[in-house]
Amino acid sequence: MAQANPTEGPIEKELEVALRNMKKDSHRYGGALVLKELARNAPTLFYLHVSEFFDCVGEGLKDPNIAVRECTLEALRCALSLVSHREHNHRHQWYHAIYQDAFEGLMAKSVTPAVVHGSLLTMGTGAILAELLVATDWMEPRYRVLCEKVLQFKDNKDKMVVNTVITLLPILANFSPQQFNELLLKDAVAWLLTILEKKGDISKPEAFLALGQIAKASGKQPMKPYVAAAMERVGESLDPKKQSSSQALQCLGLLAEAMGSDILVTVSTVELLSKMFSSGLTSSLIDCLRQLSGKVNALLPRIQEALMDEISWILAGKAFANFQQNDAVSLKKSVALAGAMRPVLPMRYTYPDKDKPTQLALETLATFNLQVNVYNVAEFIREIVVSFLDDDEPDIRQAAARTCTSIMGRAEQTDRKMAPMVNEVVEKLLIVGISDAEPKIRETVFSFLKHGFDQYLIRELAITIIGRLTVTDPGNVMPSLRKTLIQLVTGLELSNNRTKEESARLLGSLIRSSHHLIKPYVGPILDTLLLELLHSSTRNPAVGSHVFATIGELARVGRETVVPHL
Repeated sequence: MAQANPTEGPIEKELEVALRNMKKDSHRYGGALVLKELARNAPTLFYLHVSEFFDCVGEGLKDPNIAVRECTLEALRCALSLVSHREHNHRHQWYHAIYQDAFEGLMAKSVTPAVVHGSLLTMGTGAILAELLVATDWMEPRYRVLCEKVLQFKDNKDKMVVNTVITLLPILANFSPQQFNELLLKDAVAWLLTILEKKGDISKPEAFLALGQIAKASGKQPMKPYVAAAMERVGESLDPKKQSSSQALQCLGLLAEAMGSDILVTVSTVELLSKMFSSGLTSSLIDCLRQLSGKVNALLPRIQEALMDEISWILAGKAFANFQQNDAVSLKKSVALAGAMRPVLPMRYTYPDKDKPTQLALETLATFNLQVNVYNVAEFIREIVVSFLDDDEPDIRQAAARTCTSIMGRAEQTDRKMAPMVNEVVEKLLIVGISDAEPKIRETVFSFLKHGFDQYLIRELAITIIGRLTVTDPGNVMPSLRKTLIQLVTGLELSNNRTKEESARLLGSLIRSSHHLIKPYVGPILDTLLLELLHSSTRNPAVGSHVFATIGELARVGRETVVPHL
């Protein structure tokens, strides 16, 4: 007989109390908080009472206290997510009841701002709208009235209601783009542009996001008449002193996705990029540049040039355009010291936290598809970025490792002449991969050193091929095999730990790929390995580890020879 969970009784009791509290004005906030957490953390138990929850949730959504309304909305979203993943006969009935209640709240002749706000919040709950897309027979006759009614609240004295109307417009546009374009697009965009023209309007950030989202939902042709005005408003707000500059960049990216090169009809390319970079390197700027690069081909060369210049300013203290081979030595000296010892480099912009732009610059260099001079970028990596592998901040070291592997891998594939430069960077990466104190950085190095760097592991590949060829043509291969064997055994006897480690690893690969021809040499090889094992176990654990692995391979070949040593 299954035992009942001892915690279910107390939790269920709390759930029942919370449901009752939703009907009491003074206890409603506490009830909403409890229900939200139980929906998240005790979904099975909550689901047993979900019908009771939907019966009382309307009270919280229209409560005079905004904290209660927002908390109840969170609880509603958790409940809707829970219900959407389970089959229930009353699911659509609940959706319709909630939406109908909100709809009636907007339609009432005399209604308080709290009720309007709660009703609009409910209308914007995407889970309900997604389900009602299926039930078009319920939504279609109400959509026109809903659009008209929502926009009626745009001039409401309560700023909270106005902001909610703004955020609801893109949801309506996505729900039915064609109907939205016919019913609401002209008035909605005109209103948003009016908000963006006003100085100091606190709704500007929301208006920028809504404008971009509407453009993406509505499509290129319907938005054409408004592009010039929208781009003018965006340009005005790209000033770093403006609070909405980040949202203006997001709007610009969305406009680019919707309109493509049409956004440049009334805007100077140089002026636009100059304004975009006026705040320095930010996540919003990078996201916007990615969108522009994909949709506006005319901007691509200038975007890459400006972005590489800004990255160079942050990492090297000068523009990338000035980065030449004869500057490499001086630049290398300027960034040779890492972490706290690194001198403060000149930057064009003031960043509150100097580490953040450094990390962002490194990550952007790794992930942004920069199609600039490959040799110069590779040189920049070798002379500048590699120094950040020794930074005090683990996040910066990890970002530098990703950048080095990403860029140098592409550089090698583009121009084989850059092999020595790539080899130098790979050597430094391997040192970091072995010696860095942070496991995540060691993992990053080795997880990124994949196929693009195969030629730098060429010795191991060559050893394996020699072993395979011994089966096909032993007469011609045996001299090379003996020569290679002598070199590797000699390498084990040298004092250089790096050479010993590599020799032990390569010797294991050779044994593994040429079993029958190695058998006569098992004794001498084993003696050398055992002797090295005695020394390396106390001096260098890494060498010892590879020696152990090679002895294991040797044991498979010469079992009888190895047994006396056990």
